[in-house]
Amino acid sequence: SAGTIVGAHNSCIAGVQDILALHEKRKDTLSARDNNGNTPLHIAVKHRASHKVIDLFGDLEEALRRKLFSQLDKDGNVPLVIALNMKDVCPCVVASIIRALPSMCLIPSPSGSMPIRKATAIGLPSSVIKAFLLTDMPIEIIHADVVKP
Repeated sequence: SAGTIVGAHNSCIAGVQDILALHEKRKDTLSARDNNGNTPLHIAVKHRASHKVIDLFGDLEEALRRKLFSQLDKDGNVPLVIALNMKDVCPCVVASIIRALPSMCLIPSPSGSMPIRKATAIGLPSSVIKAFLLTDMPIEIIHADVVKP
């Protein structure tokens, strides 16, 4: 039933939260790489973890959060670029990554493409595109017809 699925999902989120709390105490393990060159965050993004899981990484202490969201995988991609390169990426996951470390929006992919270009090319919603724009222009974006000379 739907209630069972939601309950199981919430249990998984709680389990991930407990695991991250344990790893946060041992800061080295959250940034450790597996045999394929991936950190736990890379794996979460590549395996299409819920945006709630990505938010848990985003809630970590600032220095650790910065390290995790800016680490490159073996192909030279940060988590944001990994997400944008996935077919049918969940916009909420992209938004969670941007919230966690907005400066990653300004880092080009290994091919030199800016993340906002990929985001618009794959048709992410305007709310996510606005989040990209706000990292580059931290001012309130308003409609042109509202501002009259």
